[in-house]
Amino acid sequence: MSITDTAQVPWRTEGLFSKHYLTERLQQPGAAFWPSARDSDRAYDEIRRVFSENIVGLRKGHEEDCEKRFITPVIKALGFGHNQRKSIPSIDQQLWPDYILYESPSIADAAFHEGTRNAYYAECVALLEAKRWGHNLSEEASGNGKARKGRSPHYQIRDYLSEAPSLNWAILTNGAKWRLYCRQDRASSFFEFDLEAALK
Repeated sequence: MSITDTAQVPWRTEGLFSKHYLTERLQQPGAAFWPSARDSDRAYDEIRRVFSENIVGLRKGHEEDCEKRFITPVIKALGFGHNQRKSIPSIDQQLWPDYILYESPSIADAAFHEGTRNAYYAECVALLEAKRWGHNLSEEASGNGKARKGRSPHYQIRDYLSEAPSLNWAILTNGAKWRLYCRQDRASSFFEFDLEAALK
C-alpha cells in the first residue's frame, strides 16, 4: 500500500497537518527523528501482540481495562515514559489528565521522585486522555462518569491543553483510534490514526 493512496491509509487529518505534508514531505527518508526500521518493527510487533491477546476483552471492558491492557503497553512499546493522573499545576480548578508523557521512562521516574505538581509537568512532552475501547471521541457526554454533561472527549482534551500553556501537544485515544492535538492550532483541528485498522 502506498502512503500516497489516501483512500487506503489508516489516518485522517482535520486541519492539523495538510495531506500534502503527510504524503509528500513527512515520508522523506533520513530524518533524524525517525526510528530505525528495526525499532519500528519491534514496536509494531509488540503492539500487535498485545492487541491480539486482549481485543475480545477490550471490546467488552471499561476505560480502566483499556488503559491497563492496551494503552499503557502501547506507550511503553513506543519508548515513552509516563505518570498518571497528576493535576495540571498553576490553576485553581483540578484537572487530571489520565497520562503525562515523557521522552523516556527515566525522565518520568525523575518527575515521580520529585513528586511535586510542577515537576510532573516540567519535562513532559504531551498529555494523554484515555477512553474505553471504541468510545466516540467527538460525542458529547451524557453526564455519567467523570466527563461533564455536554462536553465531548474532544473538548475535554482541548480544555486540558488550554490550561497547560507550557505544553503544545496532547493525545486523545479510545485504544482503537488515536488523535493528536496541538494547543496552537484551531480547536477543531486534530490528526487521527486508526491503530486498530493498522493492526489487522
